[in-house]
Amino acid sequence: MEERVKINLGKEAIEDYALQAILELNKGTKQVEITGVGENVCKVAEVYLAMKSRLGDSLKIVSSLIGTSKTKGKKSSYLTIVIEKTA
Repeated sequence: MEERVKINLGKEAIEDYALQAILELNKGTKQVEITGVGENVCKVAEVYLAMKSRLGDSLKIVSSLIGTSKTKGKKSSYLTIVIEKTA
């Protein structure tokens, strides 16, 4: 069993990422880290809400991190949340 799985959001549908995260939690992974960079920052919250609608109150946000990073001379915003299943 892995302690934490990282999911980087891209162009896939929100439901696809939510399902991937739920499957990881159901496999026994303790935590799932979801990261969105640039235009995908808003998807982080949408993925969490899609997961919450399926799993209800058994989800808990353990931590969150927001900031900017510099890649190839360009600054990009990022948002990361770490989620775990409580029950």
